[in-house]
Amino acid sequence: MDPPGDVGRPHLSRRAKRETLTGMPRFTNSLHARYDVCEAFFTATVLKGQALHSPSPAERTSILVSDFDGTMTRHDFYLLAIEHLIPRDCPDYWLEYRQGRMTHFEALQAYFRTITASEAGVLAVVDQMELDPRLPRALADLQSAGWTVVVTSAGCDWYIKYLLAQAGVSLEVFANPGEFIAGQGLRMSLPSDARFRSPTIGVDKAGVVAHWLDQGCRVAFAGDGFPDADAARRVDDPLRFAKADLAEQLQQEQLSFHRFSVWSEIADHLLDASSR
Repeated sequence: MDPPGDVGRPHLSRRAKRETLTGMPRFTNSLHARYDVCEAFFTATVLKGQALHSPSPAERTSILVSDFDGTMTRHDFYLLAIEHLIPRDCPDYWLEYRQGRMTHFEALQAYFRTITASEAGVLAVVDQMELDPRLPRALADLQSAGWTVVVTSAGCDWYIKYLLAQAGVSLEVFANPGEFIAGQGLRMSLPSDARFRSPTIGVDKAGVVAHWLDQGCRVAFAGDGFPDADAARRVDDPLRFAKADLAEQLQQEQLSFHRFSVWSEIADHLLDASSR
């Protein structure tokens, strides 16, 4: 969930906005009910100890720390929200961010507050993020090979947990907590866990990586944005995976990495390396 490097908020033309609105599907209460089911699934698996469980260092020898938007999914929620959910006359909060008057977190938080669509409408857009369809199988294969996957994101856990539950999987997630409130948009706040809280982007991804490195674990990292760079720098070259802006940044720094298109390619590479 990272802003374009040097591009402000794109304002849709009236025609584009009209086509966007008329092209959106009709929504029913079934989507709202679907979120309730997914939230219940995620909560239930946590209570059963199947997620958000922190095993001892001996149990977690290999950790893959992964970004979510644009890494596990094809599209970023922010970009889809700009196209489908955020009002055309919304202030350019990214300009405020680039000029140092807002943090990355505050800019995202401000955009999400402007959403006026129903919860069903927002979830329909979340579905368009396109989570890697091979994710469940890839996670199972990684687990069998001794890898544990942890999600770190500067986005909002509200839609991350929804999509993971839709796919029938649950993972440890470090992201900005949030909830959808009718008439108030998607309300996102800073994490309560001070260990990995960043005042600028919400979640300290490099801190998450450093935590597991300090435990003596083998740690891999995968991401796609500029805010992922510090976390990516901390892992060994063979365990660094990148695409898009992160790949560009690492190239400029002449750091080695493996390029990927879809998340399951990362799993394939780690599994292939483990079998050698």
